[in-house]
Amino acid sequence: MARDFKITRTLHNGLKIPSLGFTVTDPADHRLQQAVHNGIRLFELPRDSALLTPFAQVMRDTGLQRFDCPLILHIPRSVHTYDETMYFLKRCLKAMQTKYIDILLADCENGEAYSQVWKAMEDLYKSGDVHAIGTSDCPAQELERLLNISEISVMITTVPFYPGHPESELMKYTQEHRIHVLTSLPAQEVSSSRELGIFAEKYSKDPQLICMRYQADRSALLLLSEAVRRPEEYADALSFELSKDDTLYLDNMKDYGIPE
Repeated sequence: MARDFKITRTLHNGLKIPSLGFTVTDPADHRLQQAVHNGIRLFELPRDSALLTPFAQVMRDTGLQRFDCPLILHIPRSVHTYDETMYFLKRCLKAMQTKYIDILLADCENGEAYSQVWKAMEDLYKSGDVHAIGTSDCPAQELERLLNISEISVMITTVPFYPGHPESELMKYTQEHRIHVLTSLPAQEVSSSRELGIFAEKYSKDPQLICMRYQADRSALLLLSEAVRRPEEYADALSFELSKDDTLYLDNMKDYGIPE
């Protein structure tokens, strides 16, 4: 991984996205500025639309150019119709004083109404207001249904996978259909598990970096919620390889990410 995180993934429409990003929950949190300082340029926007204007102001204060910072925006589950989707996006663009969003995602849990949302997303993509469209937390069968009714196929989807929770069937489906995967580091319970401790000792790496390596091996774009490490430490995530046997073990270890 380069010092400035310039390693990218290319979506099937040709859009290049940095492979490492940061999830913004509060623009006033020092971790956002730390992420920018550490070279991260991909940002998942706050789910609270009231925080979009403060985020945009923080980014302008850093002096970064808009085209250097791809942005991911989630459509709220409360949005169900074509018109609601169009209104939501236009309102977000106005709040951020930007002409486009790089990646627009919608949750699949809206059921049949999701078809209307997706149609609006396709039109926003055609108009250039959005540069890539995708889904959030969709099972393979729902992705299949969407692919059958869509004019523009899914480009990216979020998949919560990590050691002990490989999501093998869904990951295989995304690979077969050239859908890129966006994921996050697992809960602390996973990194602090006995199993991750064993591999951390074997590879002389931090347990969190073992998780990152595991996820990177599946070509996932990774979103961090903390960015306080030095770039050199994150670079360690790609400075070694997990053996096939070790990867298989990590696939099948206990899932510590699910509360007991």
